[in-house]
Amino acid sequence: MTSPLPEDILVAILSKLHPRDIFLVRQVSKPFLALTQLRQIWIAMLSAWCSNIPIPGLRGQATTSLSSDLLELAVVRALHGNIWISAAPTPQYEICLKGIEQGRRARIVGLHFLSYRLLWSVAVGAPVSGTRLRRVEIRAWDIEAKGLEDRLLGLVNEDVVSWRVEMVENVVPRLILLRDNSKVEIWELSDRHGFVRILEASFPNTPLARLLAFRKSVVVAELASGVTCILDLANQGRYFMLQNPQLTQASIFLLIYPCHEIHLTDDSLIQATTKSVEVYSLVPLSQSTSTSPVLQPISQHSWQWSVDSLALAYRPCAPLSILLRWATYYPWPVNMLHHYVLPRDPANVFSDDKLLSSPLLTEAPSLLETIGAPVRLLAPYSMSLGSRGTLAVWIDTQTEEYFQHSDSGQRVVGCVLGQTMIDGDPATRTGDILYDVSESDKWVKVEVDQEERRLAVADEHGGIVIRCYY
Repeated sequence: MTSPLPEDILVAILSKLHPRDIFLVRQVSKPFLALTQLRQIWIAMLSAWCSNIPIPGLRGQATTSLSSDLLELAVVRALHGNIWISAAPTPQYEICLKGIEQGRRARIVGLHFLSYRLLWSVAVGAPVSGTRLRRVEIRAWDIEAKGLEDRLLGLVNEDVVSWRVEMVENVVPRLILLRDNSKVEIWELSDRHGFVRILEASFPNTPLARLLAFRKSVVVAELASGVTCILDLANQGRYFMLQNPQLTQASIFLLIYPCHEIHLTDDSLIQATTKSVEVYSLVPLSQSTSTSPVLQPISQHSWQWSVDSLALAYRPCAPLSILLRWATYYPWPVNMLHHYVLPRDPANVFSDDKLLSSPLLTEAPSLLETIGAPVRLLAPYSMSLGSRGTLAVWIDTQTEEYFQHSDSGQRVVGCVLGQTMIDGDPATRTGDILYDVSESDKWVKVEVDQEERRLAVADEHGGIVIRCYY
């Protein structure tokens, strides 16, 4: 069977169909089979149906470089994404890692996916007696490695005051350590020797208390006074203090309400503290003529209540998503999560990963939904927000229906975010995706990789299980 229509007309018609209809059309005849395998058909499918859906398995490749077969596979994987956000998804396979040295008394406090193959794990031990130091084990894992012995790329096992890993994709993995006496070190992952120290810098006149963020040559740290500052390692000794004029007694304020999370780009900084969200421009760092040591926010919002824990999801040209748990029982109980969205100013001009001009946050955050996530007193809990801000995963203790008792037990649950408001009020939700359940309180950390449909869960003994859902 052949069609009297020209090929370009058929391609234009097929490009308007849903991908499932393309698979039906290709069963008509061999000519239609060849037609539905054209690359331009699947480019159109990708643009029309998958523009806002994560596509796993690309391994860092741009979709523009894919062949027709790989484009078709990418569309299929993207549209089958609902499998891992169903009521009780089953992983395709699991990867088991060990994040703590045998016999060590430590706990995993950090899990970070970076790119399609790298996972950071951070474990911290008890304080060294009489000092500010703690023994920290930071591991970089290659998730794609076939053999278990090949998965550990590098290990840093040091007594430090504070630490941070660099969250920048497609660069050599690096981390920064803070020693006593305000001395910082940058370590880089080498192919042959694991992590090696590549830079040391001392700031004797700037008493550093802890590190908050690290990107390229810029370090964000908290001083002993509680004030947040930005250090430029490319110009040692040069630093800027962050100061919000709308908050009185800034140093006392920051000591009581410390920073929860910072997102750092090449020329902007988003700081989320226990009481505020602030955006700073880092353009003065690149201007040698800038003499003021103080940076003030270009926009900010103060929370009405104190925040206990918080996660950010930042994407260029998209609203800023915030998932938080309040630290107060009134008016919100601590067993609720709250999803806020901060809209961007339409007047902003953006490029990839850059805030170029004018305020990012021009309105107060909008509360889209509240989510039930009960936590038992003193039980460990954790939460993670997907990179696109549309998927939340957390650990809670709502397990009575599974084990008929409430003195122990945990769930790893999640939900898809972005529900519309009901009659002007935020939607009330529960965790409707059950990833796992345990009768003991063994889990301490969870991290979600929304792009690759993976979930990492760490237990109290240092075990890490990565569940892969594609």
